[in-house]
Amino acid sequence: FHDQAAPRDFFQDSKYATNIFNENNRNYFPLRANKSLNGIEFVAMCADVLKMKKNLCICRHFHLLDKNEFSKGGALDYIDVWPVNFFNPSEEDAFDTTSLFMMQLACIINMVPSWKNLTLRIFHVEVESDRRNLTIAEPAGMRTEFGGISTEIRMRKMLDSLRITAKIYKITKLTEQTGETSVEDEEEDDDGGLGISSLMKNYILKANNVIRENSIKTAAVFLYLPAPPTANSWQGQSSLKEYLDLLTDLTNGLPPTVLVHGVSAVTSTTL
Repeated sequence: FHDQAAPRDFFQDSKYATNIFNENNRNYFPLRANKSLNGIEFVAMCADVLKMKKNLCICRHFHLLDKNEFSKGGALDYIDVWPVNFFNPSEEDAFDTTSLFMMQLACIINMVPSWKNLTLRIFHVEVESDRRNLTIAEPAGMRTEFGGISTEIRMRKMLDSLRITAKIYKITKLTEQTGETSVEDEEEDDDGGLGISSLMKNYILKANNVIRENSIKTAAVFLYLPAPPTANSWQGQSSLKEYLDLLTDLTNGLPPTVLVHGVSAVTSTTL
């Protein structure tokens, strides 16, 4: 992830940092230099990955990962998956390619011996039927149809069909919609981009707060990564910076986090 977090020297804290490495005042394993990419270039690179039809994962806060904390008797108990596109929330998000990819990744990690003591949790976020005023990117991914039953039941049926063992937790509406605001209604800023509406930013901050409140005993969080904005949705380089700013707001203060965007299907129920 492209942020301002200071790099941590893991080597100096390890058992391998013996006196031999301190001879001649030489730094054998220096920390990374200044970033070679700025935020706009970073987002553009992510967009290029998706254009090449590749699945994309972005990690943040993994310098905080401590495997001792989720061993037997440790302080951490969960792996969390939030299958909802907070930039454009929909009841169908949990069934698209990105969410299925997230669940599969979390399930595989949960099978690793050092992670198998953790419980996999899937959070069903209740959203309003119409979130057009929050849209900043086009929804992506295939949809899976289950018919006219509740989203929670559909999620349970889907997990059973994919043989994913997980608990489903329901989160009620993050915020009540007030006023009518859409991307089309926003005025262009000096850079030719569209400023982030206060409604959108407040919603993302609220989402971040809800995730943090539910992640006190969580070892790792999987979040839905919306596709970066295109020329058809926002104009100018400022849109890429605004996109990164929203991702930063969404993931601030969380446990180790994996932002996931799926392009190709990774699951099948056909044998």
